[in-house]
Amino acid sequence: HLISISHTMSSSSPPPAGNTSLIVPNSAYSSSNEDSSPQPHHHHHHSSSKPKTFHVNREDAAAAAADHDDNLSHFSDTNTATTQLDDSTFQLAGLPPSKRRNTFLDRAPFTIPFLSSSPKYRTRSAQISFILQQIKCVCITFIVFVFLIGMFLLCYVIWARKHKCIAHEQTLASFIDVQFGMKAMDEFWPKDPDALGSTYPQQKDKVINHFHTIRRNMNQIYMRQKWSGNLLEYQTIKDDNQCGGVRRQLYELFGGPWNVLTGKKDFENDQSIPDKKPLGAAFYPQDMTKTEFNSWVDSLTVSQKEAAVGFYHTVERDASTGGLKTRPYSDVYKEELNEIRQALLKLADLFINVPPLRELFLKKEEAFRTNSHTAADLTWLDLNPALEVDVTIGFYETYEDELFGYKATCEAYLSVKDSSASSQLQSISSHLQFIEDSLPIDDQYKNPNVGSHLNPISVVNMILNAGDAAAGVQTAAYNLPNDATILHDKGSKRIMLKNVQEAKFTHTLVPLTSHVLSADQHMFVAFDGFFTHILSHELMHGLGPHTIQVGGTNTSVRAALQEFYSPLEECKADVSGLYMLTQLINHQKMNFVFDFSSELLKQTGITYAEKLRRSLYVTYLVSIFRSARFGTEEAHGKAVTIAFNYLHDNGGIVSTTIGTKAGEGEAEEMDIYKHAINFSFMGSAVIKLMGEILTIQAHGDYLGAKAFVEHYGKPSSVMSSTLEMIAEDHSIPIDIRPVYGDDME
Repeated sequence: HLISISHTMSSSSPPPAGNTSLIVPNSAYSSSNEDSSPQPHHHHHHSSSKPKTFHVNREDAAAAAADHDDNLSHFSDTNTATTQLDDSTFQLAGLPPSKRRNTFLDRAPFTIPFLSSSPKYRTRSAQISFILQQIKCVCITFIVFVFLIGMFLLCYVIWARKHKCIAHEQTLASFIDVQFGMKAMDEFWPKDPDALGSTYPQQKDKVINHFHTIRRNMNQIYMRQKWSGNLLEYQTIKDDNQCGGVRRQLYELFGGPWNVLTGKKDFENDQSIPDKKPLGAAFYPQDMTKTEFNSWVDSLTVSQKEAAVGFYHTVERDASTGGLKTRPYSDVYKEELNEIRQALLKLADLFINVPPLRELFLKKEEAFRTNSHTAADLTWLDLNPALEVDVTIGFYETYEDELFGYKATCEAYLSVKDSSASSQLQSISSHLQFIEDSLPIDDQYKNPNVGSHLNPISVVNMILNAGDAAAGVQTAAYNLPNDATILHDKGSKRIMLKNVQEAKFTHTLVPLTSHVLSADQHMFVAFDGFFTHILSHELMHGLGPHTIQVGGTNTSVRAALQEFYSPLEECKADVSGLYMLTQLINHQKMNFVFDFSSELLKQTGITYAEKLRRSLYVTYLVSIFRSARFGTEEAHGKAVTIAFNYLHDNGGIVSTTIGTKAGEGEAEEMDIYKHAINFSFMGSAVIKLMGEILTIQAHGDYLGAKAFVEHYGKPSSVMSSTLEMIAEDHSIPIDIRPVYGDDME
């Protein structure tokens, strides 16, 4: 019960002095204060409904109220509507102890000012109920807020994933699908049953299955060679259907998580993947430095050193000593090589009636088992040129070893020979000694016996490829093996993949013409110019210095130039290939007939020899930008960057501004260029560039190679502008992607 203290006079009159009325409900008047005498009995039985009024001395009430205020030491809000009374006040009111509040909380100041101002919240239970309701509202509001934040984040993740899927799809779309596998086999495989032995037609499916086993295991070895965490990462996305399987397809195309065009990883959100492929791939310990490696190599015996810097051993950290040690490929990749070896033995049985192929399969099986590959490579070089099928399988290219360029990756090809195209090119290869003798370097660095180990050129149509050959940008031709000793003693074999080159020319080079060339030189672009230059490129890999002396020690150009060998060797092959063909044209030693465009055929004021020369130069200019799209940090991309910058600086290539383009962000406007060959200076610029590279190679000049690559190996503003314009046209594929169908998946 609340006891209201009120004045008995009207609001217009001053309060009477000396007394105050205490109005008490009847129900409250049942007993007296515990410190006072009991009240008269007749008051307890009063039957009237009118509240009882007691007159008390005003001064006594004021004193009691003052005592009560002293007790409220931590809460005395004068705006509080409810006056809390202590025992003295109850005594004045005559209330019995049973009607008093006895708990500590009731005795304590527990009212809330903004609640107690309303009659609705004058009870403690109502205040607690209100507080609980407010807490409930806050909790609900918080839950709704968290839910909305979660929905926003979910929508963002879905959008980001969709955006990333679109980026993945665009990257994959830049590689146009081209059918190989069984389709190519049906088209190109020899139709004559006697060509590969009378048993072949009945064993066709088995042949494909065995080569599929080789392909699958070669791809797995290549992934392991590229990065130590590659296979584990691949397994996590192999069955992942995100983006419709595009992520898996990209991983398989690139042979790892890094985009071969940009050098950056395509899966940015995965923190377990390094931002860039390790320079030493998985061939060396990740914590090894070049200084540590070189010091270790210097301490080795001759045979140990051959393994350390050779093609067929990885370098590992010795767990017991913490030092470095070598480990043969036959042990490192034992599981995959065992499956490959079994497939080779089965192929040897299938081709029992084709002794050269049977012997090759047996030699390759032995090489993978013993880690000794020289005998198998020599057997491959000695294969009968008339044989209709070519099988290339082994550890050859060193592009992935960007630390030193020592370690070879695995690759494989199954191809069918194009006999008519091969015979047409023999006239070119018969003049290689003539080209070697005319190279612009000192005679002491020239090979006087090129013709003594000259191997025929093979033009083939590819059925399948695997390993390094299938990763990223597809190989159009190859010149193997790379072993300097074999090259010196036996030479190399040049293989031209004609169906691959035709697909590249049609889908990736011709569409670039309008972006790159001045209009008056379009007519010089021809497939024959593209094809013969790739041929000459591969032939020139076999010419020039290979085994040299540096500081009185016999070594190879590859070992001396280390990481700068690949871009310089590719650039040498490009420009010396142009040099070789123009030399043959000038001396009337090339009998190859070009299929020129109808527009060029109408040009009567240009000799046929000049048409050939111009077609080679102009087609190569467009091909520079085709190759640069593979990435200017990759060996071939860096090679063409060096060539463009050097030839441009020396007047062989001229660029004309045709307009401007707004730069990105706050960048200034960018000039747009079209390029053309200056036929008056191109020949001399080619010879000058070739001479500089050959001299660096002949001297084994590592520092000279480093300075040369660093100076010319970055795209100039002129080149970069054109590459940016090309990149904006998403309709032009960068390269082809072999598709094998269900028979090879």
